[in-house]
Amino acid sequence: MQFGMVLSDRARMPRVWRVVSSLEDGRSLLDGGGVRLIGARYAEPWPVSVIEEIRHMVALAGARSCTVVGAHIGEPLVALAGLCAEVRAYEPDPANCYLLTENMELNGIRASVRCEAVSSGEGRASAEVGGHPLRIEAIGINRVLNFRSDLVLLLCGDCASRASRLDCGALSLVGGYVFPRHSDLGDKLSSCGFSLSRGSTEALALRPRPARRG
Repeated sequence: MQFGMVLSDRARMPRVWRVVSSLEDGRSLLDGGGVRLIGARYAEPWPVSVIEEIRHMVALAGARSCTVVGAHIGEPLVALAGLCAEVRAYEPDPANCYLLTENMELNGIRASVRCEAVSSGEGRASAEVGGHPLRIEAIGINRVLNFRSDLVLLLCGDCASRASRLDCGALSLVGGYVFPRHSDLGDKLSSCGFSLSRGSTEALALRPRPARRG
C-alpha cells in the first residue's frame, strides 16, 4: 500500500519556513504558516514534504503518546502538534537540543525533551559534532521502548538499525513505528506481525490490535 498525500483537515500541516530573518546573535528565525523555528547555519530545516508525511502517518496511527528519537531542532515535534497528547523527545547533539527546547517554547508546544543519544547500551557515548569529538549521554533503546508509547518515531538511520536487531517481544511493547523508508527495520517489523505501509520517505508499521472476545 502506498500513501497518497491528500491529507484530512486533522492531519493537514501548515506550509512553514517561507520567511527567514536574521537574529542579532547570528541565528535565523524561520517563520511562516503559524510556525516559528529558530535555526543556525549548521542546522538546515527539514523539507516541508517530509514533515507533512510524518504528520500524516502519525494521524493514521491515531497515537496519543509519541516518542521521537532524533528530534533535531524541533521540526518533528511541530509535526506532532495537536496529534499526540504526550510527547517524549531525544536529541543527542547539544546545540540542536538547545534549539529544540527554544523552539518548543516559541511555539507553545509541551514535550519531555532528553538531550541524550539512543544507543544499544547505557552510559556515555562518543560523537563528532562540527568536526569536534564530544561525549554525550546515551540511553538504551530497550529502555526507550519500555515506556510503551503508542508510537515511536525513529527518525535517524542508526536508531532504526539498532531497533531492527531487537527481538519481537521488545518491539511489540510499542503500538507502532515511523522510520526511514529504506531501513531494515521494516522487514523485521513485518516478521513480527506488524502491518507495514511505505510513503515516499518514511514508513509506518502498526502492531495488530488484539481481537475482541465475546
